[in-house]
Amino acid sequence: MARSIQSQDLHEVAALLEQAAILVKNRSIYGEEHTRTHKSLVKVGHAVGQLQESLRRVRRRVFIINRNERFYLENMPLPKGPYEHFFNEQLKQRSASGLEISLEGEVHGFEHAAALFADASEQRFSRFRWLSPEKVYYLENRISAGDEGGGIFDSPLFSIPELRIQEEHYLAALRQLEVFMEHCEEATPEEFASIEGVTRRLVDQLLEAPDGVVPLTTVPYYDSFTYYHSLNVCVLTLAAARRVITSAPILERIAQAALLHDVGKSRVPKEILYKPGRLNDSEAKVIRDHPVLGAAILQKLPVVDPLNVSVAFGHHIKDGGAGYPRVSPGYRLDPVTRLVEVVDIFEALTANRPYKTAMTARQAFEILYGSSDLLSFRPYIDLLYHAIGLEPVGTQVQTAGGLGVVCPTDDPETSEIRLVDASAVSLRGGA
Repeated sequence: MARSIQSQDLHEVAALLEQAAILVKNRSIYGEEHTRTHKSLVKVGHAVGQLQESLRRVRRRVFIINRNERFYLENMPLPKGPYEHFFNEQLKQRSASGLEISLEGEVHGFEHAAALFADASEQRFSRFRWLSPEKVYYLENRISAGDEGGGIFDSPLFSIPELRIQEEHYLAALRQLEVFMEHCEEATPEEFASIEGVTRRLVDQLLEAPDGVVPLTTVPYYDSFTYYHSLNVCVLTLAAARRVITSAPILERIAQAALLHDVGKSRVPKEILYKPGRLNDSEAKVIRDHPVLGAAILQKLPVVDPLNVSVAFGHHIKDGGAGYPRVSPGYRLDPVTRLVEVVDIFEALTANRPYKTAMTARQAFEILYGSSDLLSFRPYIDLLYHAIGLEPVGTQVQTAGGLGVVCPTDDPETSEIRLVDASAVSLRGGA
């Protein structure tokens, strides 16, 4: 059994950071001081290896995070030291909140990383991955697997082999969406075809295994929550639409429109899009412009489905002229836009964000059903409700018997919980 984490481990790690910071800051160290520092790096490399072992799982990456002016290795606070000033300066220069150091599963992997970190050249320095604030936020929400968990991004639900395959498809789709969104205004027909491929695969999964699609929205992922949100809206919209539509081509059109509903946010400055606090009036106006920007972007693409434009433009328009953008009194939303809007609100309410805590599905549905400016949307709220229920499939819950996940049932008012064993390898029946 691995030993528990000792305080001296953290001091050794702090020493590594401090020595590395000195080397980088001074650009070069010579003679005995260099030898002494090198030996200390090797020594602390072994200490970190022991620390890694005490976590009782093989880690491929180590994360150093700045949280409330304090540095953490994973979720453990590091002792204060001169290295903090150096790190703060580097984080400010890069608008970052943390640093990822790659490991190779062996102790020497970290020693090698430490040696690179001690090299002042920008070429060496770029081999580390600086983490943006939103990535750090998601990382912190996924890093607490605890002693009974699997790897850092493991989810008990995806210990089921067939769902693990679907998870891989989901993450691949997420990467494709991110690439497309980053330069969507100059997208070629071939690049747009990659988005069509994403929606086609999602529809195929939905038709082959309906109960395996909604759990995809629980896949742990800590990158930009804009892309994560867009893909989850697509998945949940598909799950709801599947209750009344069986045609694969029509479902693909709906999925594509849902996937691209927030494409206008690619034109919103990231400092506004990811601002953790309340937006001021001018910033809020920039956000409210994203539906119009999105429709304009899509209209300029070489090939575009009019449904994509309609959903991008109208997914924030509500009853009685509420919402945005402002439209004439006779403007009518199409059914797909209404469904995407309902799912968009639901996903935003139930997702973690840097500036808020996630609601439960029950709380989100109470808000949707209680909104006076969504009265005409009730049929679409019903569709989503009956598709996912009050406890969406894949939701992790803590029970008296341990950690469990919600499994499919025919009744949206009740949930079937299956317990996950300590090694997160298989599910066993439970109630």
